[in-house]
Amino acid sequence: MKILLVKPEGESLKKYTDRLDTYGIQYEEMSYPVTSAGLVDHTFNEAFTEKMYQIHKETVDAIQFFSREWTNPPNKKILGRMFNRFFSTYLISYTKLRRGYEDTAIHELMHKADNWTYVYLGKKLEDIVGVKDWDDCVVHAEDRRFTEYEYEEIWKVVRPHVLEALAYKKHKALLGYMQLLLVRLREMIRNLQDMIIEMEDTDHPVEGYSVSYKYGVPDAAYALTGHHIGTDYFTPKGTPVKAPIAGEVTVAGNSRSLGNYCHFKYSIANKTYTARFLHLQTVPTRGKYQKGQIIAYSGNTGFTSGPHLHIDVWKDDVRLDLINTTNWQQMTLDPEEHFAG
Repeated sequence: MKILLVKPEGESLKKYTDRLDTYGIQYEEMSYPVTSAGLVDHTFNEAFTEKMYQIHKETVDAIQFFSREWTNPPNKKILGRMFNRFFSTYLISYTKLRRGYEDTAIHELMHKADNWTYVYLGKKLEDIVGVKDWDDCVVHAEDRRFTEYEYEEIWKVVRPHVLEALAYKKHKALLGYMQLLLVRLREMIRNLQDMIIEMEDTDHPVEGYSVSYKYGVPDAAYALTGHHIGTDYFTPKGTPVKAPIAGEVTVAGNSRSLGNYCHFKYSIANKTYTARFLHLQTVPTRGKYQKGQIIAYSGNTGFTSGPHLHIDVWKDDVRLDLINTTNWQQMTLDPEEHFAG
């Protein structure tokens, strides 16, 4: 069990922490440069607790705010985030800095224990100690009629249940982590299976020809992406460009920069891809092609420095209107890896 103690700068909490040490409670002190009244402001509290959750995650179980002035909030139920859920109870609470406030440490601890045991064990503190409305009877009672429930004595009764609750919390967190790992493992297996299917079902369009310009190389000439989004292969004019798998040439044409080109669309493992073949010798014929059929022949058309074939592979459709410097790797694939088989 660990409590984050949030105090004004320059304030000592030794009396408070001495009492927590007595009961074996872990804590971490944190000074915050805001006014004492600011520490009990709802807007600040909600933002602060969310920030602390992002930093500490499940390692902190509660937050205790301290203030010099008693600026009692109109609504003590402050929304916070702990145990990876939203809650409103004494897991976030306030303590006024004053003489004798060391007793408040165990007082607030009881409220937190009440929440812990209820959240994780379904047990209320009043059931554990056998006293209905234990807060008024034990903590706030002025006539001391319930002397058998002094702080030290009640803690002896409550502590085993708190430890059980925290053990359950750790067990639950571990199960959640294992489930997350299992989900990730299944995803990795599916990705590997898809890669194996791709490698087994596809042939390289120009098998055996060397790469002259790799995928992903930074290149200012590519204004949209800032990187070369395909792979260039050193192919002499007239090199056959074959269909890597059964598919269809859906687009074919000529442009000043791309030269003669086409879009070849196909599916692998229920996923759709489109490969662009650029700088071809002639404009290919649109239509369906079987695996291994010649789609076109490489050439030296468009903006080139010599005969070669440029291939880029897109996930689904070619979307030059959407691609940019940050998403190019999400929209395209490395042809060398994609056609690895």
